[in-house]
Amino acid sequence: MFDLIAELTTAHSPVGNEREIDAVLRAHLDPLPCDVWQDSAGNLIVKVAGAASDCPLILDAHKDELGLVIKRIEDDGKIRVASLGGTYPWKYGEGPMDILADVGTVPAVLCFGAMHVTEESPIHAIRSEGGRSLKWSDCYLDAKLGREELLARGVHPGSKAVVARERKQPLRIGDYVGTYALDDKGAVAILVSLAALLVSSPPPQDVYLVFSSTEENAGGGGPFAARTLPGDTYIALEVAPVAKEYGIVAGGAPVLVYKDAYNVYDETMLRRFAALAGELDLEIQYAALESYGTNASIARKVAAIGRIAALAFPCENTHGFEMVHLDSLTNLTTLMFSFVSRWPAILQEE
Repeated sequence: MFDLIAELTTAHSPVGNEREIDAVLRAHLDPLPCDVWQDSAGNLIVKVAGAASDCPLILDAHKDELGLVIKRIEDDGKIRVASLGGTYPWKYGEGPMDILADVGTVPAVLCFGAMHVTEESPIHAIRSEGGRSLKWSDCYLDAKLGREELLARGVHPGSKAVVARERKQPLRIGDYVGTYALDDKGAVAILVSLAALLVSSPPPQDVYLVFSSTEENAGGGGPFAARTLPGDTYIALEVAPVAKEYGIVAGGAPVLVYKDAYNVYDETMLRRFAALAGELDLEIQYAALESYGTNASIARKVAAIGRIAALAFPCENTHGFEMVHLDSLTNLTTLMFSFVSRWPAILQEE
């Protein structure tokens, strides 16, 4: 699981430019004896054929990550940016970034400006005691190239930027892995693992594994998949924020999500997941979340799907340098495989 995480997180996939992660995923998925395709929304979809197809199941993990989009390039070569998804400058800090040019990448540095300044410099209003918060409009990327050089290399307004690959190499601390973009590459790793398991042990019903696009931009590919694929049951695999206000703690126990900012989740399915976890001797956690959403809840909000559930792994420092216990990923894989292997009969179990 750690090796798979390393491969996935170092493949760039900012919202709307997911070509690197697509190539990595195709290398894992294309050799499987399954139908694999990419739809017009950019979702990569795997159909694992089951013994029947009257009650198919859709599982989702989004493959895009947080990043920046270039807003303008100034005459002196400073690259002004805006956020893609809910990230903040202090989550990244000054340091190396990769700009995804039309072809290849261009290295740059996220800059906030010098500290040894007076009120003549805008940064003074931020570093002063009681100063205002740092905004993306205060920051810039510096590639040490002029405006025309950047344009010639395929860097222009609309190009995306992410934390540099060398900063995304995962750090292992005991049974924990830390890196950027575990939201939602951790869940992508679970789906890749599930694909291999389900191929070797075919499920009772058709299963569609959706590696969805553009989720960090308020949901995009997932709701499209919910509307266009067969079935009326959609399960999202996600991160869950480790926070005292939710009672979620770090460790190996997966999280059953009952509510988020967009919707509530199907309690019958969640109770079955809880019962199944008991059978498997897996500890679980329960959560009602705010300031949070999934492709499943967004799809349900726009009436693109009927029954929804969300399962997550506890994640520290969400939307930053995230840390996850590896057992939470393997335990969630085990729980999902057992559930899918008993779908839909498990809904009638007492």
